[in-house]
Amino acid sequence: MELSTEISNNKKWITKVNSYLLLVISFLFPIYQKIIPILLFTWFITSLFLIDYKTYFSSVKNKIGVLVMTLFFVIHLFSLFYSNNLKSGFFDIEVKLTFLLLPLVMPFISNKSEFKFKSILLSFIAGNSIASLICLGHSFFLLFAYNASFQYFTYTDLSILMAHPTYFAIYICFSIASAVYLLKKKEITNSKLKISLYITIPFLFMMVYLLSSKAGLIALLLLMIVWAIPFIKKNLYSKIIATVIFFLITIVILKNDRFSVLPATIKEIFSSNKKTQAVDVNESTNERIVIWRSSIHIIKENLFLGVGTGDVKDELINNYKKINFKLGVERKFNAHNQFIETTIGLGLIGLISLLLIFLTLTKLGIQESDILKIGFVVILFINLLFESVLNTQAGVLFFTFFYSVLISKNGNQFLKR
Repeated sequence: MELSTEISNNKKWITKVNSYLLLVISFLFPIYQKIIPILLFTWFITSLFLIDYKTYFSSVKNKIGVLVMTLFFVIHLFSLFYSNNLKSGFFDIEVKLTFLLLPLVMPFISNKSEFKFKSILLSFIAGNSIASLICLGHSFFLLFAYNASFQYFTYTDLSILMAHPTYFAIYICFSIASAVYLLKKKEITNSKLKISLYITIPFLFMMVYLLSSKAGLIALLLLMIVWAIPFIKKNLYSKIIATVIFFLITIVILKNDRFSVLPATIKEIFSSNKKTQAVDVNESTNERIVIWRSSIHIIKENLFLGVGTGDVKDELINNYKKINFKLGVERKFNAHNQFIETTIGLGLIGLISLLLIFLTLTKLGIQESDILKIGFVVILFINLLFESVLNTQAGVLFFTFFYSVLISKNGNQFLKR
């Protein structure tokens, strides 16, 4: 009897630690990225004590979200057999390890967590809000103390907690989507908290604008369309209001300096007369044109299985040398598009497995009328078009953590609404 009581008490203690870790991880994502792998590993170990192994294996095969994430990781493993650069290949496997570990554990924890799904979202929103205030505070300090220019309120000079503003913008976009979800679903009953979210949403919108992430701004525009659909279905007055607000925000976003080269860039993309190396690579979007053309050349030669996950960067650099793209060689540019990057490394089979991950969550979102699942897909899909997000810790950990959280959010799982 005493042994049974002790085991029960230990499980309660582990449950508390496991639950608190989810909140701490969510909060620290945008503030202190380096500690996230340690916290996730700790959470994973505590989770192993909470799984109901009697029903685990029969449950796994019924979770399509888990299977597609596992498939993506297994294909990476398989590609090591034909990769020449095994050191790079094993590093990539290490980076993507959470594609295997998080989905295989999170949806199957048998304890009924003390913390609801909304607590994880609120923790993430709070973390991004505080991170934004820290960044803005630093910029204002430079402004008043050293008479710094406005440039310190934009792009990389603003994003002092994260090396690349694109990833900070991804986090903030998902925070906005989470806040809209919580308010729309009426998950927040506390009036002060509700008011705080209403204030936080435009504040975070402003941060994405200042960060000047083109992918982030485009994602926000698409999110607004998703959010506006219920209003468009209502009366004429609601349709007019929704349309006017959308176009006003669109105009403001397109006024951002980062979109000033968009018309010329679109023309360049569809140009067939200019040589690849002739593109003006002083602008990041034009750099991508050179990189994407080079990438497509590699894909054509390794269409089905790719070059192997360890050889992607080597192949790109070799091709940059052939076309005399000196900047690409010096900076060792990746494909700057995750779908292209995956296709170079894993071929069509890898691309299909990555698309299945998005299609699975999209299907669940449509079936459940879940705007947060749809929002997550929109944000990540758009950003993966412009960055190799899943090549970095900041991208992979965020993607796998919240994907696992979202596929776990249903009736009988631990992340209840």
